Amino acid sequence: MSNPLNQLSNSPSQISTENSIEINNPENENIEKINSNSNTNLEIINEKIRFKKTTNWKEIQTTGEIPLVTNYHTSAVINNYMWVFGGFQRGHGTRDLSCLNLNTFEWREIKYNTFLEKTRRNANIGWPSARYHHACTVANNNLFIFGGLDGKKYYNDLWKFDPETEGFEKLSDNIGPCGRDCHSLVNYKNKLYVFGGVQDKNKLLNDLWEYNLETNEWVELNPLGEKPCPRHFHTGVVIGSFMYVFGGSNGQVRLNDHFIYEFETNTWISIANSKGKIPQTRRNHTAVVKDEKIYICAGYGKAPLNDLYVYNTDTNYWSLIKDEPTFSPRHYHTSVIWENKMILFGGWNGRQLQDLHVYSIQEKPLIIEKNVIKNDMKTLFEKQEDCDINITAKDGFIGAHLCIIQARLNNWNEIKNRGDEEIAITFENYFANQPLSTIKILMIFIYTDEIELEKLTQNQIIDLIVISSNIGLSRLKAICENHIISSISKENVIDILLFAEKIKSKTLHSVCLSFVSKNKEVISEHGTSLTKLSQETLIELFKTTTSNSPIEIPEIEVPKSTFFQNLSALQSEIDSHNAIEVAICAHKAILMAHSKSFGQEIFSEQNGPEIYADKTQRSVYALRALVKFLYSGRIDHIQSNPEIALELLGAVSDYELSTYELENVCSNIVKRSVNLNNTLFILERSYETNSVDLKNYLIRFLLNHKQQVFNLPSFSSVSNVSLLHEVIKELISRIN
Repeated sequence: MSNPLNQLSNSPSQISTENSIEINNPENENIEKINSNSNTNLEIINEKIRFKKTTNWKEIQTTGEIPLVTNYHTSAVINNYMWVFGGFQRGHGTRDLSCLNLNTFEWREIKYNTFLEKTRRNANIGWPSARYHHACTVANNNLFIFGGLDGKKYYNDLWKFDPETEGFEKLSDNIGPCGRDCHSLVNYKNKLYVFGGVQDKNKLLNDLWEYNLETNEWVELNPLGEKPCPRHFHTGVVIGSFMYVFGGSNGQVRLNDHFIYEFETNTWISIANSKGKIPQTRRNHTAVVKDEKIYICAGYGKAPLNDLYVYNTDTNYWSLIKDEPTFSPRHYHTSVIWENKMILFGGWNGRQLQDLHVYSIQEKPLIIEKNVIKNDMKTLFEKQEDCDINITAKDGFIGAHLCIIQARLNNWNEIKNRGDEEIAITFENYFANQPLSTIKILMIFIYTDEIELEKLTQNQIIDLIVISSNIGLSRLKAICENHIISSISKENVIDILLFAEKIKSKTLHSVCLSFVSKNKEVISEHGTSLTKLSQETLIELFKTTTSNSPIEIPEIEVPKSTFFQNLSALQSEIDSHNAIEVAICAHKAILMAHSKSFGQEIFSEQNGPEIYADKTQRSVYALRALVKFLYSGRIDHIQSNPEIALELLGAVSDYELSTYELENVCSNIVKRSVNLNNTLFILERSYETNSVDLKNYLIRFLLNHKQQVFNLPSFSSVSNVSLLHEVIKELISRIN
């Protein structure tokens, strides 16, 4: 059988560790921990230390005829213009229509009286009546508005707005869905879909209607699967062949549940296993889509909100965007996408808001958010398998993997030559004077880029600052220093000042002096300890306590994580010397971290760095993609290649890779490529991958299009008996 996916893709010596000490948390030393609850400390930190706050939000000052009503309205973008219709004012709706030029940010009002005068003889040409809580969407460069409320009247009329003529045409009225407000309206393949809302104040809805723009007919759908509960004030957006519904209210409580409607299978799916920081329950929020990601903005929780969340549909992961917002908390606003920007307009927070804010969405590579790769690396270190170096500490030794050390400490060759030239300092004995417990913590950071400071003693954190400074781990050093700063108290400030002198930390030095200037009693309480300070520090301390001028404290900015970049650069370096077209170079230890069978079975017999494609039964393209993922967490390079995604699903199954996210991403990429011509081919291949999610979707797709699929010539050539049995079983289940 030819490959129907082709049309869619452009692809191209172990050291024994029997005597190693097990990785356990060391016994707590009898050292007083830093008091992190000092109220005085919080005052100092808040007043004195100002970390730079960067934001991708920007408030825009618009010109022209700014809309008078800017809440309960709708907004949509067509080309370079944002169209705003309707809204709520003084107990009633409006029928105002305004247009914002997104290049100049100048408003213009469209006068409906003038348009109605020109078209009064055509019954279908007109202007929607005043309304609010309606819904809109864009299809074929036209704006469609459905439903809404004006006082006590619930509408079920459908209007089309043509931006070329700047006029409306009524498409339907008193047919199809019942009148409603607070519903959602989306477009998919020239069909409009209305979901949910409320009718007659207290009757909430969860029905789903389809309007065919070609035949001008309404059809109520009867989807399979688990329907969302009746709701209003939710959001609905389309990505690929799926509609995503989030949040809203069921009339009693606010919601933050999440559902998918599969257009091609007529099935509702509840998303119950999302990862990450899921938004709090809310209604009256907005949702927009950019690059397979959904952005949920503001709304009403226990009060108006001004947060921004992003949901990655490929990885099923939520993230809170921490950019400082430029807008006040609100709901009943609108948000739209234009180019790589999200535009927020208007809203309500006890008063009508007319401001406009723009959020610049940063282009980022698709990276698996869950720490699955870091967890695998941590497990590799903790199991102490396949170690090729032993690190000596003051009270023991521990194994490690040289390739990971080289990746994370890329300036080690420079570092190890800093000392006496006659002494050969190697990584194995560099930490001979440090306690093993501290070295274990250091190694966990090297392997994962993570550290649990709350579990460490003051001495361990201080040791880590010294070590990280010596070996060039600037990120770890900054993290530890910030923790020390946030934990300064009257009891430990002089000790930290002595430490700052020792390591020549200007920041710690300045923070301690500032703290003492605010708490002068420290000098009398620590009289004997002060004698240990240098003459220069004592003079500064005296000046500080007798002066009212604030001390300038330099900021400690924590460098961004380079964990994945370090590993990716390591793999790129070794593979750059590879001249074998059917192979890719990698490090056995790193592959072993993710799958023992993967690491042991696929290397060449010479145990070199080459992985041969024919030995893995995968194409070299898929092999490269998999290795790149295991080193860097990146999968953006396969987003437009469903064939490689399908191969990676097979690799996840073959090698039992512990990464749900990779499987989810690849499954979604393949789903987006499914059509009538390749359904059977992909379905047969899905049995090789053990991807239940993909297989079930394909069976639902097949049965929803059964007449077309069963008549395909390729259907008679299906050789997988198990596949046919499952299709028949599902078909019988649907009939029953």
